[in-house]
Amino acid sequence: MTPHAAPIRSAFCPGFTLIELLVAIAIIAFWRRSPYPATAPYMMRSRILDAVAKLSDHHTRMEQYFLDRRTYVDDVGNCGIARRRVRIR
Repeated sequence: MTPHAAPIRSAFCPGFTLIELLVAIAIIAFWRRSPYPATAPYMMRSRILDAVAKLSDHHTRMEQYFLDRRTYVDDVGNCGIARRRVRIR
């Protein structure tokens, strides 16, 4: 039986090697850039469809307010429908 020898390590080994850092940077760069161009148009279309739906809802509510009161403006001078907070992404 031969005794197992301890692995030889240099005295100065505090961090990563240059090769390890370059591989990590390459993986992160590929991961960050690859899916974005493929999904960007779909994200834009979904936001446009969401905006159109919200505008349509707003239009319907304004028309309902007008049919009820025969004016689009309330007593303060604002649009007569209740304001909602809109979150812009």
